[in-house]
Amino acid sequence: MKIYFDATFGETLVGSLRSLFQFHIEPRARLIHIYDIFDRDVKDDEWIPSIKGKDNLIISCDWGRGKGVRLPSVCKAHKITHILMSSCLHKAKQFHKARAIIYVWPEIVNAVAFPAGARFQIASVGENHERFRFSEKN
Repeated sequence: MKIYFDATFGETLVGSLRSLFQFHIEPRARLIHIYDIFDRDVKDDEWIPSIKGKDNLIISCDWGRGKGVRLPSVCKAHKITHILMSSCLHKAKQFHKARAIIYVWPEIVNAVAFPAGARFQIASVGENHERFRFSEKN
């Protein structure tokens, strides 16, 4: 499984998670920041179609609000499973984003078993980011 993190996540955060999850059982997920393999100015409608394939998913904070082509619509069009952080977590510090991913890790791993193009959300339970919820979205 390959898990891609988009530009809404810091490269340091992804590197730290990558190191932590090296302790996970085989087969281990490969955690990839898009800047590891794409230029910094790459657009969602350029990089997302190129990762289409079995056992790939994207984690992002980009809900697609605003103008232009946005990640959720590109993922839907190309049937790529993706996980979106809630708007509350999007505004949170990188530490809380990392904790959320660790907290719901089993659900993230299980997300690849869903049909391609499934969409999920990670949200904070409470304003202090102490617990997190993973849910399927339509």
